[in-house]
Amino acid sequence: MRKPGKFRNYLNRTFIRFSLMLICLMSTLFLIFIFLNFRLTTQNANVACNAGIGGFFKDQYDTYNHGIQKLAAAKEITDALSDENDKAEAYQLLYRFSNEQQIKPIFALFDAGGRLMLTNLYRPNQVICQGSGKVRDALESSKNSPERVYGGVSDIPYDNKQNTVYLFSKAVESGGKTVGYLVLDLRRDSFDQFVRKNEVDMVVLTDRFDNAFYETSDSVLDSMGKCRINVAEDGSATVDGKPYYCVRTVLPDSDVKIITLTAVWEQKQMMLFAVVFLCAASALMVGLFLLISNKVAAGNARFIDELLYAVKQCQNGNIDYRINSQTFEEFQTLYDEFNQMMSEIHILLKHNTELTERKRQMEIKQLEEQFNPHFVFNIMEAIRYEILIDRKQASQMVVSFANLMRYSINYGYAQVPLRVDITYVTDYLALQKMRYNKRLTYSIAIGGELLDYKVPKLIIQPIVENCISHGAENVECIDIHIAGRMSGDVMEITVADNGAGMEEEKLNRIKAQLSREGIQPEHIGLYNAHRALKLLYGEDYGLQIESQIQKGTKVTIRIPVESGEANV
Repeated sequence: MRKPGKFRNYLNRTFIRFSLMLICLMSTLFLIFIFLNFRLTTQNANVACNAGIGGFFKDQYDTYNHGIQKLAAAKEITDALSDENDKAEAYQLLYRFSNEQQIKPIFALFDAGGRLMLTNLYRPNQVICQGSGKVRDALESSKNSPERVYGGVSDIPYDNKQNTVYLFSKAVESGGKTVGYLVLDLRRDSFDQFVRKNEVDMVVLTDRFDNAFYETSDSVLDSMGKCRINVAEDGSATVDGKPYYCVRTVLPDSDVKIITLTAVWEQKQMMLFAVVFLCAASALMVGLFLLISNKVAAGNARFIDELLYAVKQCQNGNIDYRINSQTFEEFQTLYDEFNQMMSEIHILLKHNTELTERKRQMEIKQLEEQFNPHFVFNIMEAIRYEILIDRKQASQMVVSFANLMRYSINYGYAQVPLRVDITYVTDYLALQKMRYNKRLTYSIAIGGELLDYKVPKLIIQPIVENCISHGAENVECIDIHIAGRMSGDVMEITVADNGAGMEEEKLNRIKAQLSREGIQPEHIGLYNAHRALKLLYGEDYGLQIESQIQKGTKVTIRIPVESGEANV
């Protein structure tokens, strides 16, 4: 069988184990927090920003794609191309359209020969517009496909913050032939206002050939103006040697790519710092837990040690030892229970000692009575005369006397069945009958169901003796009647006589003597029997005495009976 360990070591191990579990839980929660933070603040935010920018640009793309077709077919535009002096309505139409858009455009109306007819460009920028290769390519594409809307990159370096990012071009037709071209070029500053609202570090818009027409940082572009970003399957990318999380989507029904990047190198540095800090903190916590656990275990085990010390004192026979420590409620309950138990043991030992002494005195008293020379002389003299008269009766008297002697010596201080004690009382009365002759009569009426119950040895004889020695005074014939009955769970044995009885004052004095402890009263036999019953069964049991002058005395012995058991 495994040897049991010490409670102090168990407390120490338990404290350390739970401390390590706490550290592991904190580390796990920290890693989960880092992961969720990366997903929420980096991945999810980047995807949401990419979708938002793509949706915004797609909405503007569709708006301009449909809008330029309506404008190119408007009468105001064709009138402005046919009459150079009638441009006011065309200006109003184009300005009204421009003001309605979130991304403001640069508009330019060219005639069929490519001459600029009207625009909202500053005058220096008008020259740049007419000389721009991007504009010429757009006009040429519209000329070749007058029914289509041309869209393409337009990173024209205008002055005075009129830079553009993407243009739309559409041929203006009248009477089945091309009379001019309308160009709407999206301004970069308007697009910047929207992009800056998104929580990403870089935004890049390219065409299908990766030509960037809008970017928030030129670090993602090569010398040709193309966006060269290698994106891994998990979305990670590297720009200038620093890690980023990248999301790249292509707008449907267009060649535009939306690329958004969020820096993660700062998060990685913070995570590395946090991991180092967590490891250092964990190591410090383990050290503190080891120190604290020893103190906590020693402090808690001290209460158990006090209880163990008290138990050892009890084992060594020091039953007067008590625990006086004031501690936690649970331990104090144990201490109080131990102290209560020791007090009860002390009382029990005291009672057992007194009970043993009372039984010993009862034994000695009986032996003294039996071996009293006067008593023995009377018995022997009665036997001598009986031999002359009735030898058989004399033989019976010898047997009764022998039984009397044997019972007084045997059985020790044990309990005996009631029938055994009644047999002894019967022999005692028979011998006393020879002494008193006609002055003594007796009867015994106890049901057979009571005879198997156990009673303390010699519990009835002192009462019978008291009846003979005190009740026979001034009475011609003393009659003793012994009876037994059950009263609930209590067996009541009564010994009644018709003797001289007692006055009420004397009766009260005897009752008072019986209730006191540690005295040597006049009626020592009654007192020993009463105290023995009290010590064995409790305060509710013992002797009850009733007496009246010239009417006799009745003593009732009350003994508890366990239900369903033939034992007391």
